[in-house]
Amino acid sequence: MQRYKNNSLTMVIEEKFFEYDFENETLPGKEDMEAMDSVSTFSEYVYTHAVRCGYAGSPEDVGALASFIFEKCKADNINISRQTLVNWLTKGLPANTAGGRENVYRLCFALKMNAYQTGEFFLKAYLERPFNYKDIREATFFFCLNQGLTYSDAQRLITTIESSPIKENPYADNITEQIGERLSEFTTEDEFLRYITENRSGFAIQNQSASERIKQLVDSCKAIAPKEHTIRCHVDKAITVDNIDELLKVIYGYSARAVFFKRDKYGNIIKDENGKKVKEPNVKKSISKSNFPDLIKRNWPQRQQFEHIFKKTASYDVIRRALIMLTFYHFAAEATINNALERGIFDEFRNEMNTVLAECGYVQLYWRNPFDWMIGYCAMSLDPLDTLRNMIVEYYLSDPTVQDQSDQ
Repeated sequence: MQRYKNNSLTMVIEEKFFEYDFENETLPGKEDMEAMDSVSTFSEYVYTHAVRCGYAGSPEDVGALASFIFEKCKADNINISRQTLVNWLTKGLPANTAGGRENVYRLCFALKMNAYQTGEFFLKAYLERPFNYKDIREATFFFCLNQGLTYSDAQRLITTIESSPIKENPYADNITEQIGERLSEFTTEDEFLRYITENRSGFAIQNQSASERIKQLVDSCKAIAPKEHTIRCHVDKAITVDNIDELLKVIYGYSARAVFFKRDKYGNIIKDENGKKVKEPNVKKSISKSNFPDLIKRNWPQRQQFEHIFKKTASYDVIRRALIMLTFYHFAAEATINNALERGIFDEFRNEMNTVLAECGYVQLYWRNPFDWMIGYCAMSLDPLDTLRNMIVEYYLSDPTVQDQSDQ
């Protein structure tokens, strides 16, 4: 298994959870999250690797740097446009989607990185964990980068794998770390292809198992949300939570849709003097328009994201974030209901969350990812759900620059 140089930095970030005084902090984690979001290291790392490949220009000459990399891409039959490269170097990271990850791998191939360098690039520049070994494409990229093969070689091997039937193997490797360890041992294409062919049935559970887990979590959270809401709001009558919109309203502490109606503390819909239902005031824009750091608010689990999940059109990042948010809410809500918050939930939550992610074929919590950091920070606090909702108020609901408007 590859180990990366920034592992110690990741541990330092994790240890920072234990340094905060949550009783006196009014803006939990703001400086740390914004620091992770504002670090413009992507272009710096691209420049460093371009120099290693022969680039002699200035890092400030984005056009020349993009042109240099574009020519490297063309030479290796890698399809990345020059304008896309300019956008990455000036406007931010590639999208955190399956397509975005593929583009970062293409960039790493074009800049002649090996597997170790690619791992560091993902961790330090892209702020994501590399090599989801249960994904056939990423497993192939790892093997090829580890053996000094090209992107074209990777595409050829992927075509061979995808054209072969999946053989059911009850003993197939299905633990992500275990698969990575085996892949690092192979030195020939024949060894790699034989292993993938024999164990591919263990790879195939990723998105299917994740979608099923999300459906189960949605049902479990809808069942537990009324009681958690009752405890939080100190009311006697529980509300009903029958759909994803009502569930997200409980989790986040606000409604982002104009179709919700104002209710009294017992959950009854309030009507005006003419008997008409009163809509909730101050309905906000989508949280994607909030002042959360960009790497947190993009693909924030909202109604639209869940619709994509249920339609099986969701991206890697959407599914992973939904898994994290629902697992976090369920874990923290149960602790709230069972009066277990005083002993802290961080260690148990982290272990359970990592197990869920691994079982669904996704990379585990990674503290240099700002969204993971936010959830971990909340889980470390004295009242995790209250901390999350306070952050939503601070970055979103109370900010006058985020104008009132329904989330369509």
